[in-house]
Amino acid sequence: MEMPDGKTAAKRLVDTTGGPRILMALLQSGPSYVKSLSYDTRLVDTTVRAAIVVLLDMKLVKVVQPTNNQKVPHAKDYYDLTPFGREIALQLVKCEQEMTRLFDKLPHQHRPP
Repeated sequence: MEMPDGKTAAKRLVDTTGGPRILMALLQSGPSYVKSLSYDTRLVDTTVRAAIVVLLDMKLVKVVQPTNNQKVPHAKDYYDLTPFGREIALQLVKCEQEMTRLFDKLPHQHRPP
């Protein structure tokens, strides 16, 4: 199997519905299961599961064992960022912050009542 180049991998991540949001949610909350990620990202479970498959394949996310305070009987697997996934998530947060800063500079359009 041939490794994709950086541009192809970045496009794959951006094109994965919910992928960037899941990475940022894992960065914020730590190891999580599908229902928790669904709640944190406001995505339906099926979308989260599909994105997790891609993120696992890209080695941005890994399956981890739950700690005692994370045991939820109905949760099959917990997911967490790999070291590389953490770096990508940090860059996504920086990008979001910069976009927010730029959008805040846009003149606000006043709509007539």
